Amino acid sequence: MSKVKKKQKTKKPNSGLIKPKDFVWTPERLEKLQEMAKTMTLDQISKYFGICTTGFDKMKVENKTVNEYYQRGRHGGLEKAVSKLWERIEGGCKSSLFFYLKTQWGFRDSGEENIVNHNITFDFLKKPLKIVNHTGDYTKELEAKYEKIMSIGRTERDAEEV
Repeated sequence: MSKVKKKQKTKKPNSGLIKPKDFVWTPERLEKLQEMAKTMTLDQISKYFGICTTGFDKMKVENKTVNEYYQRGRHGGLEKAVSKLWERIEGGCKSSLFFYLKTQWGFRDSGEENIVNHNITFDFLKKPLKIVNHTGDYTKELEAKYEKIMSIGRTERDAEEV
């Protein structure tokens, strides 16, 4: 007698997940979605609710309420992060200041092309620039000021927060 091997069933990658059409958004789940959207990724939220990421994406497109709660949560998290960043800038944190200038105003480190010039009105840059040459090239002086600022190190406030 020959032995017949049975084919083993392989699990699908999404087995155990709820199909989007079977998922019901209760008010409690929507509130949880809004809270989670502040700090978690789309993949993490999907896994929490037991839905595949593509299914959750589809739900957001098809269901305005789901998308509204998700977007409110995302914007709430962004608002908190930005207000903390701004507190640190106003408190004198140089790295927070340069992060803001780089991400919001196109300020770039030396060596990068297409340096965008902006009027930076903070005290440490209010002094007039020396004329390096008659072409109006202030790159070297700006680089020197940037290096000086970045070498200052941590402020007392930064040390307290750690």
